[in-house]
Amino acid sequence: GSYSSDPEDCYTRLFELRKLVAAFHSKGIRVNMDVVFNHTFQVKTNSFEILCPNYYYRRNEDGTLSNGSGCGNDLETRNYMVRKLIVDCCKYFVTYYGMDGFRFDLMGIIDRKTMELVVYNIKGLKHEAMIYGEGWDMMTPLPSDEKTSLNNALYISDIGFFNDRFRDVSRGHSYGGNLTPRGYLTGDPNYIDGYKHVYLGSVASLAFPPLFNRPSQSINYVECHDDACLYDKLKTQYPDVDESVLLRRIKMINACTVLAMGVPFIHAGQEVGHSKKGNTNSYDAGDIINGFDYAQAYRREDMIEYLKGVIQLKKSYPELSLDSKKSISEQVEFENLANGGLAVKYYKNGSVDMVVFINPSETMITYELPKYYKVIFNEAGLISKMESYAQLVIINGLSVVVCKA
Repeated sequence: GSYSSDPEDCYTRLFELRKLVAAFHSKGIRVNMDVVFNHTFQVKTNSFEILCPNYYYRRNEDGTLSNGSGCGNDLETRNYMVRKLIVDCCKYFVTYYGMDGFRFDLMGIIDRKTMELVVYNIKGLKHEAMIYGEGWDMMTPLPSDEKTSLNNALYISDIGFFNDRFRDVSRGHSYGGNLTPRGYLTGDPNYIDGYKHVYLGSVASLAFPPLFNRPSQSINYVECHDDACLYDKLKTQYPDVDESVLLRRIKMINACTVLAMGVPFIHAGQEVGHSKKGNTNSYDAGDIINGFDYAQAYRREDMIEYLKGVIQLKKSYPELSLDSKKSISEQVEFENLANGGLAVKYYKNGSVDMVVFINPSETMITYELPKYYKVIFNEAGLISKMESYAQLVIINGLSVVVCKA
């Protein structure tokens, strides 16, 4: 409650949080709560262990505390009262604070039955609630088929997962702290088929086996609080490239993240190309690294407007948010272009109704459509004040162009 007007007063903390959520709701903004139900700070002095020894914490076969969380302990979510605590807490925050969803930290440590009960209870209170989290396969003594992990996502409905496959295919992996490997959107066309897979929400058997049954399970991201931010990754990949070129690529990557099937996730500052000065694990780095640079945001207002435009575009056309394998297979088709470019074609009544052109190279691409289409989005953003039509489409380097029949 440190952000309340009186952190020392518990009632102020509680009531002002309710007011905060209500204020966001009044502006049409929903609020998801980050919850950490996988571990506690300490064990011996924690009330769980004091009240009921050897019950609340998961143990290895030799009786020692398991440590899949990396924080010294894991909660034993399979035990009835632990499971009840998690479900009841989530219900409480929805009922009394109006929360709209939950992001589960290290969700792979929590068993599937507990998470399925969370979904059942929270969806019963608020049908549109979002339930998602980090589905990493953590080293905790829980049978693999019981973990709420990405490996089991095909068998878990209504739960979203951070899709690290989307991240690595799009921008390149960072294994072992090496930031130089590139992905499709950062200049390696060899990933083009893998990108088609993640663009479709990782539901199609294309370059990779399916991860999900529905795209809405896929939280598509290229940057979050962990690992290097996108700007720092690009700066390592292209150390001698002018900053203006890096920012153009960031705009293009942000557009692709939003337009892909699934749930787009944009990290604060990503929209304006913020830097963490190379810090890849900034949880304890303080505001000088993690703080939002408002002066930079004012200087790069065009990047903010660009992102707002692509979000509006996504909301305006249902075909950009298809949520079933069947509709995707019937309505979406890819065409490879020169220089590693890609055309995503959306069909309606047997003909191409919309095309999303992606050019991750620095070289211009041209494409001839079968007839004149309206250009509704390009490197300048959403085109709303004037009508522009083209049959020969120019896709400049590091840009996204969207045309509508």
